[in-house]
Amino acid sequence: MTQIVQTKYLGEVEFEAQWSQGQLTIGKLKGGGYAYLSGQPVKNVEELRNVLPQPYLNEAIEYFENLNKMPVEELKRRIIINPDGSYTFDDGGAIDRAEDLIGYFGSGDALEQALRWFARELVRREEVQRLAETTKAGGLAVKGKATKPKVTGQPASGPAAAATEPEVSIKE
Repeated sequence: MTQIVQTKYLGEVEFEAQWSQGQLTIGKLKGGGYAYLSGQPVKNVEELRNVLPQPYLNEAIEYFENLNKMPVEELKRRIIINPDGSYTFDDGGAIDRAEDLIGYFGSGDALEQALRWFARELVRREEVQRLAETTKAGGLAVKGKATKPKVTGQPASGPAAAATEPEVSIKE
């Protein structure tokens, strides 16, 4: 049974299994690879040896030994870097999971850059969503709001007459 963990910077990360030793928790990602609960990939085999039990340890060590030997052609979808520095699948699809980047790049500087981009992209998507919701909610709320009628002109000897149409203010 898989477990989905909501991380601060990488969004949802899906684990097939998790192991803990003290405060260190390492999980096997559904898309392949091993990561901490934060979603960051495990960088050295020693941490795996300290946390994972047998026979899972042998599988993890084998994964790390063959990580850089995996040909890119065997992966289901290729990831490309666009001219603006963003990442997408080669078919133009958006990258929605950190596991896709971890499984594709393995370890190293390219993965670190891709994960930094992904964290910024999640923040950007959240801001766009929040702005869309705010704009939508603000547009609906403005329809019913009105301020006091504005009275103009010189004081008269009789009672003041209210303007026929109230002035409406819109907060932006």
